[in-house]
Amino acid sequence: MVKEKAFYGSVAVAMEVGISLRQLYYWVEVLHVVRPANHPHGARIFRRFTARDVTTLRTVKRLLERGYTLRASIRLANGR
Repeated sequence: MVKEKAFYGSVAVAMEVGISLRQLYYWVEVLHVVRPANHPHGARIFRRFTARDVTTLRTVKRLLERGYTLRASIRLANGR
């Protein structure tokens, strides 16, 4: 389990949720499941996820495993 701290990196979140980085980026960039903060560092930009983001992503994955579609899982996880 990810240690309690203010922000989490993409690799830690993907490992915690049990999805690939590619899948995480798709959920974030295309589907907008969560909106992580972007922290620039030189020419690079790092995504930083909150504990709430991790919980939402875990919920989406759990609903997918139960047989919900991706869109329905996102709607339910975000309370829409």
